[in-house]
Amino acid sequence: MTSVKIKRTSLCGLSFLLGLALASSCRADDYHPGQGLRAGDFLVSGYANVVAESPQGSPAQLSIDDLSLFVSGRVNRWLNPFLETEVSSATLLQSGDAAIDRGHFVMERFYDDIGLSAEDTLRVGKILAPVGDWNLIHAAPLVPTTTRPLTTQRGFSEYANGLSWLRDPGPGAGPDWQIYWQPGREWLPKPASIAPEHFR
Repeated sequence: MTSVKIKRTSLCGLSFLLGLALASSCRADDYHPGQGLRAGDFLVSGYANVVAESPQGSPAQLSIDDLSLFVSGRVNRWLNPFLETEVSSATLLQSGDAAIDRGHFVMERFYDDIGLSAEDTLRVGKILAPVGDWNLIHAAPLVPTTTRPLTTQRGFSEYANGLSWLRDPGPGAGPDWQIYWQPGREWLPKPASIAPEHFR
């Protein structure tokens, strides 16, 4: 007989987020799947990556590889916050008596955009680095894009923490570019079990 362990905290959190999304979408006239939910000056969205596996000789399990929440705001020239949080590698169901992985809560990004001009933006906080192992939606499977390159073997830091100046002159008006400065170590780094390498 095979026993199945259930991780209640993960199930409660997942149920809460799914319930919130469904309840919000039912009463929001302007909600469209894949576009997020608008609440005043803020947009709330997210995704989940659920994995079921039953390897030979190992316990079968159902886990959440990623459960991400995005909140972005467009308030005024000075206040345009963005937040991305994630729960990763959390086991929901598992057969046998093996230990259940509780998962990790990670603050992926948290920054504010200040509009210096129509072309220039000053970004302050924890941001994605201009190059690295990610793309605009850095969920599995990771694929290269034309707007963000991919590197191999973690050749660059995934995150920058500090200030970034972004310039986007618009189509045909010249190249867009980004300069960033990170005065110290990464803020709120991922646990070593997820990201064993950290950069300065």
